[in-house]
Amino acid sequence: MDRLFLSAQAAMILCAPLVLLSLAPVEGPVLVIVPPWADASALVTSARGQPLGAPFVTFATLATGDVGAIRAGGAWILTGGLISFLCGGPA
Repeated sequence: MDRLFLSAQAAMILCAPLVLLSLAPVEGPVLVIVPPWADASALVTSARGQPLGAPFVTFATLATGDVGAIRAGGAWILTGGLISFLCGGPA
């Protein structure tokens, strides 16, 4: 039980910076990721956003618009800075 508790604490500590970066104010296009049972383009459109480019997959799309409304629809948002950070580049 102690290992499970320590693992959960470690996961929270490691994920906290990612959560903070994902909540930062957003300018420009973002990567919208949704659960497999949702359609990313439909979610963005219903949140009054604009999907960018052709939708090659249903679970993710590039988009612009009100990021708060898109998040409220159940999507995860990855900004350019967050993607750069995750890939080891400058944030």
